[in-house]
Amino acid sequence: MGINIWEQQALITPVLELLSDYEVIVIGDREFGSVKLASWLCNKQVKFILRVKQGRYIQSEKSDYILLSDLGLLPGTSFYLLDVKFTKQKGFGTFDIAAYWIRKYRGKHEDEGWYLLTNVGIFKKSIDIFKCRSGIKAMFKDCKSGGYNLERSHANNQRLSSLILLIAIAYSCAVIQGQKIKTMGVEKYVGRLTEYGRSIRRHSSFWGVAELGYDKFIVRAPKNNTSKNEELMKCPECQSTHANKNGHKKGKQNYICVGCGRQFIDCYKPHKGDSEEVKRECLKMSVNGMGFRAIERIEGVHHTSIINWVKQVGELLPDAYEPETVPLVGELDELETFVGQKK
Repeated sequence: MGINIWEQQALITPVLELLSDYEVIVIGDREFGSVKLASWLCNKQVKFILRVKQGRYIQSEKSDYILLSDLGLLPGTSFYLLDVKFTKQKGFGTFDIAAYWIRKYRGKHEDEGWYLLTNVGIFKKSIDIFKCRSGIKAMFKDCKSGGYNLERSHANNQRLSSLILLIAIAYSCAVIQGQKIKTMGVEKYVGRLTEYGRSIRRHSSFWGVAELGYDKFIVRAPKNNTSKNEELMKCPECQSTHANKNGHKKGKQNYICVGCGRQFIDCYKPHKGDSEEVKRECLKMSVNGMGFRAIERIEGVHHTSIINWVKQVGELLPDAYEPETVPLVGELDELETFVGQKK
């Protein structure tokens, strides 16, 4: 059952007073889609986007009245009309009409498009703002039978106001935490209340924390895992927990990070490395003139590793030899030089 213009004004006025320091845009469904409410909001200098029924008449400048349903709105199309009359009654100004019908996607489409009465002035902004209404509907569902069961409280006005305030605080905390979970991309792993008969997962951020009661996230184990829970995999590069399975590597489950693309496995074994005795033997062979690849064939150590060991030892040596005493006699062998020309 709808409410009249006086009840609508009584409902909206306290909200406008409470939010007088903010820019307010009123979003309304077809129950609020009346030209009287639009005119009243214009007088209050408040922006609005009100969905109206497609059976309403409009009149553009220098044209006859026409039904909204006769304007040819089809799935995947849209249009924006400026300064149109929305009623045959006199005494009301002109408004804008934003029409939008989402396109078909994977065989699914909405039964009808949107006809929005607005004074926002920009088509895309009007559509984007009205799309927020789907989140508002999810919030109402969370506060009612989908979550807190507010409609079954049967409380009086004072008790109901206190209950709504408490629910608003709890709901805000739950949504903030739920948004963090969605940002991490792990909402499908978080434990949720079992809803029998529901085949489609809820989209509300509130349901992302329906059963979250731990200091760290716990996820459901795969069906082939005998353990009850397992901790989320973390990327060793960016520490993100948003990772997907990506085949197997050496018999172990391989993962790929959605954020940075790093591939990793769930458990790494530390590299054993080569013993100090093997390093000394390789260095002795190198000092005695044996080639790196020859050492590789004998010791079974890759020649690149041997080269790196030689470089590391070379960096420890002093830059030049400093003898304790300077010799008085020196010997030079096969020293040749020319002064001027050879002839």
